[in-house]
Amino acid sequence: MKRKWIYAGFWKRLCAAAWDITIFFGILFPLGYGLAAILDEKSLYIATGILVLVVYLFYFVWMESSPWQATVGKKLFKLKVTDTEGRRISFWRSLGRHLAMYFSNLFGGIGYLMCLWTDHQQCLHDTWTDCLVMEEIEEVEENVEIMNIDIEETKEHIGWH
Repeated sequence: MKRKWIYAGFWKRLCAAAWDITIFFGILFPLGYGLAAILDEKSLYIATGILVLVVYLFYFVWMESSPWQATVGKKLFKLKVTDTEGRRISFWRSLGRHLAMYFSNLFGGIGYLMCLWTDHQQCLHDTWTDCLVMEEIEEVEENVEIMNIDIEETKEHIGWH
């Protein structure tokens, strides 16, 4: 089987995002509770803000610019983030993409829905940062013969009744 990359669709991207949000908060809550146990209220607000920023930058921004080119959620669905030439994006482009996501959230998330009608299935933040989200699929080779196996004959041949 050959591997092929196609533009990732809305539903796969949504499912990957649901996993990512779950993982993000799964990392954040235990760390937040740990901070709450050792800090006073005023310090906790500041520390929580820093914690959210650091975890977000690592989990989303850094992972999508890493050799994986994907968060854990995207990796589960065989998705990766690339530039328009299919190359890995830099940390700074990834950061810009995530900052642009705030505009995708405006007006009921219409920026996310754009991938339903754009040529390369790009959301608003993808078009602004010249990024693509690609899905890896396995393509069956055309010249592969399909074997026709008679189950009963095979059982008889190996002495299994």
